Amino acid sequence: MDYKSEQQSEKESLSLLYECTNEYISLGDNSFKIFIDNKLKKISFYILFEYTEKYPDEAPLYKIVDVKNLSISLIKNVENQIQETIENNLGYSMIYNIVENIRTYLSEDIEEKSMYDEMIERQPKSNKINDSDNSSDDSEKDLDNYENVLELKELCEEKYRVSEEEFEAWRKEFYKDIFLQMKKNNNSENPTGRELFEKEKISILDPEFDEGEPKWCNEELFCDIDLDD
Repeated sequence: MDYKSEQQSEKESLSLLYECTNEYISLGDNSFKIFIDNKLKKISFYILFEYTEKYPDEAPLYKIVDVKNLSISLIKNVENQIQETIENNLGYSMIYNIVENIRTYLSEDIEEKSMYDEMIERQPKSNKINDSDNSSDDSEKDLDNYENVLELKELCEEKYRVSEEEFEAWRKEFYKDIFLQMKKNNNSENPTGRELFEKEKISILDPEFDEGEPKWCNEELFCDIDLDD
């Protein structure tokens, strides 16, 4: 077996698999490290690999480095998993199998606790209760502040606001002006706006009216308009 060629081929494959996610770091011709983490358990570390002269017929050298939140017992179990995978894959490229087996192992419901888990368990219950109370108080304060902002926010200045009565008076004048303008623009060959109004109570605001397609509407909308002024 051409060991150098086999090792180089595996390194290139690992680089393509893991380097794009910044999980693979090359350290030399025969060495590299691969990042492994479990976000749920808040643990992470690198496995540093170094090829021996006759790898893969020989086991690679390996070491767990840059450890974060791994207990000693969990490190021991990870090393046992690595050793077991090596024994099952001697004679074949095995780094990928080692990495993925460890990731699977960490994602399972393992009994070993991370240092983060142990720290949470050691935290006094009184502190947990206080933290919960403080969180609840903060949420209530945020809600009160949000409601206060809504109360203080104005849609427009008071001087620009109109009452319902003022709007109704404006509406009457608006329609009245439109009908009067329509009467002036109509010639003798066409019916006046009043005649059309008295006949079927058309909606002169519909744009289709200019195209000869009037739409009819409820006469109660115009019952309070004085057209004789």
